Amino acid sequence: MFKSHGPILKTDCTAPSISDKGLFPLSFRAYNVVGTQMFAFPAQMDLLSRICLFRKGQSILNESVRDRDFPLVHNQSERCSASQTPIVDLLLLIRSAHIQWNRRDVIRKLWANKTCWTDLQVQHVFLLGTTPNKHQMDRIAREARRHKDVIQQDFLDSYRNMTYKFLLGLQWAIAFCPQAKWLLFIDDDFFVYPKLLSAFLGSLHPNFRYHLTLGSQHTNSEVIRDISKWGISKNLYAPEKYPNFVSGGSHLLGSELALELYIGSRFTDYFPLDDVFTGILLNKLLRTTLHSNNMIITFPKVRYKLQTHRIMTLHGVPRPSQQRLLWWRFGMNQACKISSHPTV
Repeated sequence: MFKSHGPILKTDCTAPSISDKGLFPLSFRAYNVVGTQMFAFPAQMDLLSRICLFRKGQSILNESVRDRDFPLVHNQSERCSASQTPIVDLLLLIRSAHIQWNRRDVIRKLWANKTCWTDLQVQHVFLLGTTPNKHQMDRIAREARRHKDVIQQDFLDSYRNMTYKFLLGLQWAIAFCPQAKWLLFIDDDFFVYPKLLSAFLGSLHPNFRYHLTLGSQHTNSEVIRDISKWGISKNLYAPEKYPNFVSGGSHLLGSELALELYIGSRFTDYFPLDDVFTGILLNKLLRTTLHSNNMIITFPKVRYKLQTHRIMTLHGVPRPSQQRLLWWRFGMNQACKISSHPTV
């Protein structure tokens, strides 16, 4: 299903190290403090050599794990077809739940509306799991037919299955929107400011698509050992700390790095916390996360502290009225009209 979209490499994938785009050598024979031994998580293998083989055009996924190949309930294979949208600067992969109809409706009108992005070619899809509720599944089916932007996969939508939703986004982007340059994974209770995010992406060199993962970074985080939704047993993960990771609610990935993350996921056991899982993969790939002060996870408690000149994404905006109010406060009502006046 997946083929390498980049140039075919002529590198010796069995060498003790390979040159990574001419920037620095990546040793994958002897991991050290920047490699996987510090945060070991199965399966331990020569992952970079497998990616090297993939980029040379060889099939590698037949030896990978098969415990997450869920069928698609709803797909939008033409949503991002190269014939209709040959250029996609940014693909918004919006994680939502089946009951959040109102959130999706307002997001479609605001920051997922591609006409509101004057400097970028933008596409979006909503990522959903399933529910046992037949009425809600039928309603999702009608929504998918009407808006043609709902991607639903056959796994139960729950917090501990969020990693499946992340993998769904990676898989869909690679298979059905390979021309996308950047991927923004974002939850439906976030606000996105198109103007600042457009300016930021426009300032980046294209080579960053091979390396960049950007978000609100967590460093030196301790593993929680309890029965909460964040609790992880020692049988699943033995180390007492996690590798660096960025919050799963809003993080930006370069498209080439997204491909490597997906390949890495196929050789890595499932981990139920999606942001930590991404950090584990990046650690195996010898990649580092970057922190952004412009991707804000905690909503400012005092209104005057909401600095519109420094916010690309903002968490804590679950109500449609809040989305509309921020749209108005950020001055986006002039760039893209919406149907109703903002209210609190």
